[in-house]
Amino acid sequence: MPYSYPNDIPQFAKNKKAPLQRRVIDLFNTTYERTKDEEASRRAALAFMSNYEKKYGDQTRKNISKSTEEIADVSDKVAEILKSKYNPEE
Repeated sequence: MPYSYPNDIPQFAKNKKAPLQRRVIDLFNTTYERTKDEEASRRAALAFMSNYEKKYGDQTRKNISKSTEEIADVSDKVAEILKSKYNPEE
């Protein structure tokens, strides 16, 4: 179930600033496209959001560009974890 900004924002990101909402939606959609697993996509987006807020706090605009590369890294890590967990023989 892909999301879109600004019309379809996940409930868990509705109270966040717009730049962070966009990144969370992008990460969710990318992970979902790769895994076809909505729960894994949600977990990846929540983990990214949590880690981002721990790292940068409320300085969303100042640091959002730094997180773009982190999105790709998290998405790749989620895909690797899911592959190793659900396809251990490969």
